[in-house]
Amino acid sequence: DGSQIWSDVYERKLEDIFAIQEEIARTVAQALRLTLATGAVGGTRNFAAYDEFLAGRAALNSNFVARTEAVSRLGKAVALDPEFVTAWLWLIDAYVRTGVVGSGTPEGVRLQDEAIDKVVSLAPDSPEASFALSYRAARGSNLSELERLLREATALTGSQGVRARFRYGQFLSSVGRPRDAISAFEAVNREEPLDVFMRTNLLLPLELAGEFDRAEAAMQDILKMPGGRDGAVLGTAVSRAMGARD
Repeated sequence: DGSQIWSDVYERKLEDIFAIQEEIARTVAQALRLTLATGAVGGTRNFAAYDEFLAGRAALNSNFVARTEAVSRLGKAVALDPEFVTAWLWLIDAYVRTGVVGSGTPEGVRLQDEAIDKVVSLAPDSPEASFALSYRAARGSNLSELERLLREATALTGSQGVRARFRYGQFLSSVGRPRDAISAFEAVNREEPLDVFMRTNLLLPLELAGEFDRAEAAMQDILKMPGGRDGAVLGTAVSRAMGARD
C-alpha cells in the first residue's frame, strides 16, 4: 500500500561490509516478522500460513480452473493461523468467486457464514468486519444495509481495500447509480490499472450514463491489454448480470 515498513542508517568501516550485510538482513527479517504479526488488522506471524495465503491469492487471480484451488489454499492458511483475518476475508471472497456460495447450496452458505462470523469475532466494529458482513448482506434484499457496510469497508487499505471499493462500484452500478459507479470504478482502475476484469466493469455504467464515446474508448484500451479480449467478454457479462441483479 506504499507505506514504509523499515529504514535505518548504517555507518561502518568498509572492511566490515559482510558484517553489515548480515546485520541488515537480520534487521529486515525481524521487521517483516513484526509487520506480519502486528501491522494492519489481520496479519500473521506464521510463515507457512502466509505462504498458503499467497498461493490462494495467486490462484484466485488466475483462470477459473486454477481459481478453484484458492478455497483450499486459503482454507489451509486459516487452519494454520485461525486469527489470520486477512486470509479469512479472502476466503469469504473466494467462496463467491469460485461458485461455492453462488451455487446456492446450504453447505456453501454455511461455510461462508462461518468465515464471516470468524472475522467479526476477531475484528469487531472494524472495516474488516463490515466487509465480511457485506457478503452476507449481498445475499439479502436490504440495499441500505449493504451500501452502509460497503461504504465502511472502503476504508480498508491494500489489495483488500481495492476489492472493497470495486464491490462498492458494482453495487452502485446494480442499483442504477451509474455516475457514482463511474467515479468508484475510475478510482479502482487508478489503483489497479492492469486488471482487465476490473476495467471492464466501467463499461456498463458509462453506457447507462450515455457516455458512449468514453465507453468505446475504454473498450479499445482493454482490447489492447494482454488477455483483454477474453477479459472484456467475461467482465461485460458479469457487469450486465449485476446491472440486472441476476
